[in-house]
Amino acid sequence: MAALHLPDFSINVNTFEKDIKVLLQSVKPQWNQEQIIIKKISGGYSCSTYLVHWENEPSDVIIVRVRRLFATSSKKVPIVDHSFETKVVEELSKLGFCAKVYAIYQNGYCYQYNEGKPLMNLSDKSKASNDELPIEQIAEKLAQIHSVSLDKCNLGTNSFFEELQQCLNGDYHEKPEIADKESLIKELNELIGHCKNFYLNSVLCHGDCHAGNMIWNSEEKKVTFVDWEFSHVGYQPFDIAYYFIYFHFPEMLPEVGYPIYSPEKVKEYESRFLQSYLQTWSKLNNNGLPVTESKIVEFENQVALFDLVCSLHMVIFCTALEDIDFGEFPADNTKTVQKIYEYYWKNKDSTLRKLKLK
Repeated sequence: MAALHLPDFSINVNTFEKDIKVLLQSVKPQWNQEQIIIKKISGGYSCSTYLVHWENEPSDVIIVRVRRLFATSSKKVPIVDHSFETKVVEELSKLGFCAKVYAIYQNGYCYQYNEGKPLMNLSDKSKASNDELPIEQIAEKLAQIHSVSLDKCNLGTNSFFEELQQCLNGDYHEKPEIADKESLIKELNELIGHCKNFYLNSVLCHGDCHAGNMIWNSEEKKVTFVDWEFSHVGYQPFDIAYYFIYFHFPEMLPEVGYPIYSPEKVKEYESRFLQSYLQTWSKLNNNGLPVTESKIVEFENQVALFDLVCSLHMVIFCTALEDIDFGEFPADNTKTVQKIYEYYWKNKDSTLRKLKLK
């Protein structure tokens, strides 16, 4: 059954219980309105999320997602397109990569609850875990997502760098204490030039690929990616570099409390990830041809370069979020962005030398 499209309906976070019950009249008309249980499970900087079920059917659970960040802002923020997000979620739901989507409305969508737990609890630092990560399953699922046909799903073309350039060339909020606009333009153009030294596949990117957006079902040994607000058509190494960056720089968001792994563990995780990812990618796109050592090294180099791309993207993106409430994160993100930019400069020269680009 296709998802309901309700373009004239929206949920107000201040009256969410009333509005969600109105939504359920269309989505679950058999549910008794007096016996509906609604629980807010997150109030992150980008959205509020609610867990909903009927007293008589506690196993039939719906997640209701309500956008907060950019929902009412007219400001153009790079790589954020709500219409694209809903299209992606709907298409991935049809392919079995996302839970069943019940309805899409003005400021969000609702979908079947994913059994399992987030690999990282972003709203409770005390629940940070150093448990063994299901690295192979994460890598395989990401390779499957990256293999989705852009043409068949009508997802458009890659405009990742163009959007970042347009953001900087437009009405960009400059923060002199971090970097002036001209310096960011110079750095971005340099990285774009370096990327031309590689053959980079254009794929569907999740865009916010961290452990908090991965649901792990330990019984089924299954990973499901959630929160597609920053999804876009971009470059294959982006999501992988984005995921790896939290291994190298967990203190980037001290409010969250990412686990800190030893350098040896990080190296092991990355090696296992790339092996599994490339094997799955080859199976789906290259007729299962063997993954050679030279192919692994080439892809490692792409991911290393995109560690810089991701860092600079975060600086540009976060600076564009001026005057937006971050929920549990600090409204003034200057210190966070400074840390990210320092990380960029700390790694830039050594990375470019290693890749023989300098």
